[in-house]
Amino acid sequence: MTGYARAQGSDERRRWVWEARSVNGRNLEVRCRVPQGFDRLENPARSAVGARLKRGNVAIGLTITTERQTKPLRINRALLADIAGLVEEVRKSTGAAPPSADGLLRVRGVVEEEDEGEESDEALAALDKAFSATLEEALTALVAARAAEGKALAKVIDGHVGEIEGLCRRAAERAQAQIGVVRERFEGQLKELLERA
Repeated sequence: MTGYARAQGSDERRRWVWEARSVNGRNLEVRCRVPQGFDRLENPARSAVGARLKRGNVAIGLTITTERQTKPLRINRALLADIAGLVEEVRKSTGAAPPSADGLLRVRGVVEEEDEGEESDEALAALDKAFSATLEEALTALVAARAAEGKALAKVIDGHVGEIEGLCRRAAERAQAQIGVVRERFEGQLKELLERA
């Protein structure tokens, strides 16, 4: 059955959305797309789909949006010292004016955002659990969408079957009526032949 579902979740650092689509298929084929760095979620996601569905081509995808938070800035002093040395060397050989502080700070890499550091194993486990819960919501909605489509198709098919049965009955009635017409025609032709003979 075909179907579509999505579910979303969030924490203090990010928002995420699981989307699940399925189309008819003889066997179960699962395609999973997760962002780089979250490959650990792919196999559990495939297993979750396999636990819920037995047939169809199913595509699931995870989209993660990091909440933009202002991070503290720091100056890369080593890079700034290298640039200042190069600037002084160029200034001496060319007689150029000394650069301004804001000019030096505009050089890419001199001003950087401080890294927040990697998340702990406990935090990653809690995050993976939240991702799994959201995936379960999406798969529950996908199963419901497939069932609803199945019910709608069953009504259409029942209507077609009823129409075919009615046409078969009418054809059988006409066939019975045609037997009498053919018999009368045949008997009339036989009588005419016998009279000539």
